[in-house]
Amino acid sequence: MLLDGTVEIRDDLAQQLPFFKAIRAKHSIPSMDDTEMLEGFRRKDRVMLVITPDKPMAQWASWTR
Repeated sequence: MLLDGTVEIRDDLAQQLPFFKAIRAKHSIPSMDDTEMLEGFRRKDRVMLVITPDKPMAQWASWTR
């Protein structure tokens, strides 16, 4: 998928924790203690990238192999 949009870097990991947990749950990744999760993200220099597309999904470009 290819899309044009604006990317926001969110580096306040504690504030983004509910979103990280929701992503893990959606992809059936086992949950862990909040403190353990935050420490792991900090060790790996993780951030959350939030993409706001310029167009609706139906207008995103796609390609096949």
